[in-house]
Amino acid sequence: MILDFVDARTNNLVWRDSMADPVSNPANIGSEFAKSAKQILDEFPVEKK
Repeated sequence: MILDFVDARTNNLVWRDSMADPVSNPANIGSEFAKSAKQILDEFPVEKK
């Protein structure tokens, strides 16, 4: 899984992260996808104001 965040005004890539865990059970692909996405987004570099 690769998540790209692209600036809508400039179309420039501003952040990318990925994960390459195999799916252990195809019947659970939705929940495994959600879990992987959460793990990636937990690392998202949010700037504190």
